[in-house]
Amino acid sequence: MIDRRPIWRVDRRADWGLPRYRWRDALVEAACVVPRLGAVARLRLSYLTTPAALARHPHPRLALGSGPVPPDGWCGLDISRTGTNVFRADLRLGLPARTGTVDAILAEHVLEHLCFDDLPRLFAECRRVLRPGRPIRIVSPDAGHLARLLTLADSAEADPAVAHDASVHRWDADGMRWARTVNRVSHQWGEHRSLLTAGMVASFLATAGFVAVHAPPAGESVHFPVPPDVHARRFPDEPKHVNFAVEALAPGDTA
Repeated sequence: MIDRRPIWRVDRRADWGLPRYRWRDALVEAACVVPRLGAVARLRLSYLTTPAALARHPHPRLALGSGPVPPDGWCGLDISRTGTNVFRADLRLGLPARTGTVDAILAEHVLEHLCFDDLPRLFAECRRVLRPGRPIRIVSPDAGHLARLLTLADSAEADPAVAHDASVHRWDADGMRWARTVNRVSHQWGEHRSLLTAGMVASFLATAGFVAVHAPPAGESVHFPVPPDVHARRFPDEPKHVNFAVEALAPGDTA
């Protein structure tokens, strides 16, 4: 099956949503095997060269799944998007960084794109590359919010978070916007693979050996002077309760 990517709105000329499957998509699906081999080769090359590139930064901070523009002063890791200080990586294959060399990790709106069983290894990798005593911050859509909408059912149509989602995606007021929000957040047109809560992520972090695990309110931080989040700046009107944040420290004293 072809990997149908949603249309990400850059300006008001294009909406977000899943494009219709057409005959040309079938042709692309049939012809995409060789290009994918090239993508794997480029990925492997990145894993061989990125550790040395990151070592040239005196205190590298990694934004996982950063897209083309990581937070200011951060290096990004992303499977397909490259840009200044962004390196190609598939988080399921580990992190292309040397052990104990990373100063901080931000995983903002990326864990939900991975399968649930991929997460323990990723957190083990985060602990491996972080310097002792250095922080990690996780931000993700809160599955508890979806549970609340499902419980409210039709009355969830008036929820402020649903109204915000509808305004971003330009959904018609047909009485089903709440259901579209539930499906959008849980599946993201085929891109989301895990439903998570702060408690789940805190448990993963503790199992991986992290300490000082906290779940501050969205938009706040315990281990960072200023939350480095990008999503909140892109969508300042999004209700805070739709996402959660969890932070922790790698074990050991700061070197």
